[in-house]
Amino acid sequence: MVLVRPLSSTMSGAFALTLLVLLVTSEHAYARGDYQQVFGQGFASDEEVEQALGTVTFSVTECAGKGFGMSALSVRATSTKPNYENRRVVETLLRRAAEFAWEHCQIHFIFGMEQTAAVHREIDAVDLYLPDGSLALRAHSLRGDDAFDIGKSYKWDSVENVGEERRQEAARVAAQQQQDQQRAAAYARYEAERQQFWANVWFYIKLTFWSAIALGLFLKRGIFMRWYYFLTPHPAQSMVDAAIDGRAELDGKAFAEIMRPIPGGRIEKEVRAAQARALSEKAHRYAEEIRIEADRIRAEAKRDAEFINAQDELAQAALVHEKAKARLDALRKRVG
Repeated sequence: MVLVRPLSSTMSGAFALTLLVLLVTSEHAYARGDYQQVFGQGFASDEEVEQALGTVTFSVTECAGKGFGMSALSVRATSTKPNYENRRVVETLLRRAAEFAWEHCQIHFIFGMEQTAAVHREIDAVDLYLPDGSLALRAHSLRGDDAFDIGKSYKWDSVENVGEERRQEAARVAAQQQQDQQRAAAYARYEAERQQFWANVWFYIKLTFWSAIALGLFLKRGIFMRWYYFLTPHPAQSMVDAAIDGRAELDGKAFAEIMRPIPGGRIEKEVRAAQARALSEKAHRYAEEIRIEADRIRAEAKRDAEFINAQDELAQAALVHEKAKARLDALRKRVG
């Protein structure tokens, strides 16, 4: 241990801290026994590491001093096999990465304007990449020689299983997507069932409606059938209309033949009977009109005959008068 004089009260805090670290670390050389395990399960052998990770290559991705006793040091490890679940293998990998960093990136402490023999042991991060280029592990903040707490020297603050977190996140996303799909499928089933339910409701409403109409039509079939037969003329209708329009005499025999009962149902017979009665009344009215017309014609003929007879009698009377006058004139001539 190197002894130094007391620090001046005007010395800055950063410079004092740097000098104190130098006091502790300048005489200390790293040994593997100083490295503290992360998981506490021991280290794997070289054969176990090779079997799990294959060939592992290391590279320093950041190596720089920041001043005021600070440094920036990061390491990238790339394996040819993706099996990093064994914690003893990971423990060995992290120790190898730290030793590789200290060997290939030596950042010396600067005291004043001169570089000292003491080197920084702090490592910011070690990243393990798998053969497919994905990040699997990340170890954060390895301390070097701790001037204030020797028990925390060469110890990682935390190790983040990025690959597992990504798998868990992917599993969570997949589970969420599955839940969303299940919810969507459940909603689709609900919507289909709802639509089917209302389709069934409307089907039964329409079925009930049309059944009610059909039942009403069936119960009122007599009225509709009467309308139908009333709108269909009686077979003798054309004969009566032709006789009336032509002012001809109705063929009674043919009319009586047509007016006989026709085959059909009860309603049709009732309608045809009503139509037949109406036609009969119409035929009787027409026959009465013909009779009255005949009587009028006979009366006119009689008056004409009487007029003609009167004219004949008048003509005969005039002739007799003329003959009498002629005889009177002849007598007058003989006498005179």
